[in-house]
Amino acid sequence: MERLHEITSRPPETPHEVAFHEAYGKMIDMALDALQNPANPENPNASWLVFKQVQSVAYVIQAVIGQYVILHKTVT
Repeated sequence: MERLHEITSRPPETPHEVAFHEAYGKMIDMALDALQNPANPENPNASWLVFKQVQSVAYVIQAVIGQYVILHKTVT
């Protein structure tokens, strides 16, 4: 989760990155905060919903990063 936050908290450089950051940046920040500082530590399942949402976003991020790497290797 922290790695995901590290990747997505960099300043966006392209229009696609800007759009992604605007769409998902706050959700990723909130999910990380919910996991690190649960509202009810006696009920850790309360943070699970946010985590599941971010997990689905993580798949999107992996695809985007994969495409970036492919494009970057093709260009250089």
